[in-house]
This record gives sequence, C-alpha cells and structure tokens, in this order.
Amino acid sequence: MENQTLSVYKIVPNPFGNDVVFWVKRDGSQGCRIINGVETIMNPTPTTCKNSKNKTNAGRKQRYLQFKHAFDEGKHILVSHAVYTAFVGPIPDDADCIDHLNGCTTDNRPENLEPVTFAENNRRAKYIRIMRECNFDPRIFTAADFHYWFSMPFEEFKSFFEHLK
Repeated sequence: MENQTLSVYKIVPNPFGNDVVFWVKRDGSQGCRIINGVETIMNPTPTTCKNSKNKTNAGRKQRYLQFKHAFDEGKHILVSHAVYTAFVGPIPDDADCIDHLNGCTTDNRPENLEPVTFAENNRRAKYIRIMRECNFDPRIFTAADFHYWFSMPFEEFKSFFEHLK
C-alpha cells in the first residue's frame, strides 16, 4: 500500500489532532484512512452532503461530495477541502469557502478549486449561470479561461456569451 499510496494518493493534513492519517487521490475520487500503518477504511465513492449548514440554503439541490469518517468516527471532510489541502496547501484564513471554478461541485481536481469569500463565490455563480443559459458546458474550459472571464464586468461577459448562443 505504501508505494501505491505515495504514487497515487497524497496525505491530507489532519485538523483533529488524532493519530489517523487520511490519503486522497488527486481527482478526489477516492480516499483511504490509515491507522498505525494499516489501511482501515476505503472511501471509493464519496457521499453527498447538503451544500451548506445554513438553513437558507437547505432547499437547494446542489450537493458537495464528502468523505465520511475520514479522520475518525463522525469526522467528515468535504472532498474539495481534502484535495485542496493535500495538493495545494492550507486554506487561507480569509477564505470562507472553496469555489469550484467551473461550477461543477463534483469536479474536485486541484486546478478547479480556489479559496474565495462568500461574496466572490456568489458573484462567480452568476457568470456560470449565464454560461449554462447559453448552452455552454463550463467543464470544457480551463482555470485560466475562468479567471479571464471572472475579471470582466458582468454585462460585458453576458453580452459576449449571448452573442455566441
């Protein structure tokens, strides 16, 4: 397991301070728990959770993937957070959430994840909605594309995509 783990997985920093080590694949599709060098739980398919603990968002259908019992019984972690911390680094203190640049909450590749404030996340969601309304699948674009578009004034962005429709 150790050689396979080092080549395919990367360790996720443990926020709970116990002896449990959790490893995650780069695309977030799989994770495993290791205690005292022994693989104890494999998370081959992350489960979905509601997108927020905030009751105002409870009715949304959008879901985020999480690894259940990643660091111990009852200690869950969002896949986006696990992948970001394992492959990019710690989430900055000034960030409120991890944004999926292309709007697809199941696309947890490190290049699709970025820490942002709630306000910035909501602003970007408007851009993604316009892309979808114009029948563009955001998953085909790169992170560089999104950074370019998110820097545009919204009305300019909107007219650009509606022109392509």
